[in-house]
Amino acid sequence: MAITDNCELYYSLDDADLTGSNPDDLSGNGNNGTSSSITTGATGLLSECFDFNGTSSQIDTGTATFDTPNGSVSCWINVNSISDRGIISDRVSTNYFQLILTSSGAINFRINNGSNYEINTASNTITAGTWYHIVATWGSNGMKLYINNGTPGTNAYTGTWSTTNNMKIGQLVSFYWFDGKIDEVGIWSRELTSTEISELYNSGSGYNPYASTPPVSTTINNLFQFNDL
Repeated sequence: MAITDNCELYYSLDDADLTGSNPDDLSGNGNNGTSSSITTGATGLLSECFDFNGTSSQIDTGTATFDTPNGSVSCWINVNSISDRGIISDRVSTNYFQLILTSSGAINFRINNGSNYEINTASNTITAGTWYHIVATWGSNGMKLYINNGTPGTNAYTGTWSTTNNMKIGQLVSFYWFDGKIDEVGIWSRELTSTEISELYNSGSGYNPYASTPPVSTTINNLFQFNDL
């Protein structure tokens, strides 16, 4: 299976992959984004990226079709400051998905489908001014949360979630605006394998599966402590 199989959306956020200031979906599924208050052309992990202002910047993916029984999201982040910030979310009062930075420097991955399932990393996992690769997966193997290709935090997960809201990048329901840079955002309708996550991390150098051949590198596992709730 190719890493691009069942990829529903991929934004490189490179200048070459924009229409105006809006990101083109490289997956071929037409899920092109609409950006608001974004600074394009910022220095990214790979080429350029988007810089979010912390008060009004976001990307609206234009679709709510990512509420699949099995799935994955992947992105790189580099925050300006540590506070409650939305990274990727699709949230209403119940039945929602969220991936956020908390004021303690932890990453929270939560799905609510009437029951609440979540994973929190340890405090101070994230520090300002540093690039981090974050991957969240869910499905028949439960929930997993990877930081920099380290040993994942895990939790049980059953059922499905469903919402009519569009998936947003850089905010959580019109608050918790992201302050910093986001690069290389992908969403899949399947659980990525540990090998694929290692490819995307690429020993910290990153990898755009639509722009180059898979990297050949030795996996370096950076261990993070997780507190499952």
